Amino acid sequence: MNENAYRARAERGEIQIGTWVTMIRTPAVLTLLKAVGLDFARIDMEHSPFSIETVADMAALARAMDFPMVVRPSEGNREWITRLLDAGVWNLHVPQVDTPEQAAEVAACCRYAPLGERGMYGFGTTPGARRAPPAAGHGRAQERQGGGDADRQRGRCEADDQPRSHDHQLLLGRGGASGGLRLGRRGDSPGVAGALLSRSGA
Repeated sequence: MNENAYRARAERGEIQIGTWVTMIRTPAVLTLLKAVGLDFARIDMEHSPFSIETVADMAALARAMDFPMVVRPSEGNREWITRLLDAGVWNLHVPQVDTPEQAAEVAACCRYAPLGERGMYGFGTTPGARRAPPAAGHGRAQERQGGGDADRQRGRCEADDQPRSHDHQLLLGRGGASGGLRLGRRGDSPGVAGALLSRSGA
């Protein structure tokens, strides 16, 4: 499984040069952008007529070429974020995020329970999805225990049984700005308030 090169370079503080893609709605444009030496492409679904099907095809090609692709959805809600992540998009630039509370809502849409509210339907193109071994003492067996203990464990068991997807890079765009704030998608990430202190160079 390839690493998320866009995120890895950002965490090392490296400068990355990319471009917006707003008019050319064909996955093949990514081969051209990589060939000319760009570090990433950013797909704009907020101000362009890209369909979710086109973006899913572009995400598949981007992963195959190991060429980072960032997508700005039309809105930073659970529906759009979940669909894009499930379609295989590794990096999101979420627009219109102006407060820590809004940032927390966006982050919750990107994380599985118990850290967030992202759903899982079982099969799909989620990049690098893999089943993690249950934590010690947790698993389906505990649901068979009697009474309230099973109820207390059920949420934890369901979380344990969900696949763990590749770490994502989440950019939070302030207002209509084309820059953003960087927030990682990891279970051990710092709180949203701390993450907002990290400025994105993109």
